[in-house]
Amino acid sequence: MAQEPVERWQPPALRRRLIVEDYDTGEIMRTVIDMHSTTRIDCYRVTVNGIAQAGRPGWTRVLDLLRKAMPRKCSPRWADVTT
Repeated sequence: MAQEPVERWQPPALRRRLIVEDYDTGEIMRTVIDMHSTTRIDCYRVTVNGIAQAGRPGWTRVLDLLRKAMPRKCSPRWADVTT
């Protein structure tokens, strides 16, 4: 009884896409992070708004890129302290 070979799973070229829309500025600021497959299953070739990022980051670094792409706005209370 010969067993049939099991087909090995191959990840698609585009593994994940994060789309974040920020409405804080009054205009929609859209950031698109595409994560493409690499030879390692836990790393990605990443582009942010179409611009390639260096290296092969994992999820932690991708989330760091997201944090940097979407800077925090100052609190309205901050204006009260500076005046």
